[in-house]
Amino acid sequence: MARPNHMLTWLFPLVLLAFAMATFWLAQQTGQDVYRVLAIGGLVICLIWGCAIAPWFLQLPVLIFLASWRVWRSPLKPCK
Repeated sequence: MARPNHMLTWLFPLVLLAFAMATFWLAQQTGQDVYRVLAIGGLVICLIWGCAIAPWFLQLPVLIFLASWRVWRSPLKPCK
């Protein structure tokens, strides 16, 4: 029985990310609401699936970027 090639398992989440970016572009280009909703649904599925199966060395930079982007975008304000 042949073993799967584990050297390429990190590539699949990146392919899903490329599909997600392509569907985002498609959603921006279309003018019809039905196709836009379908494209956004595909985008959400690709992002969730890609994040769920990504190894930690791909998840960690994304989490660091999202955490720093959140702080840079809208800093927390102290409560009065």
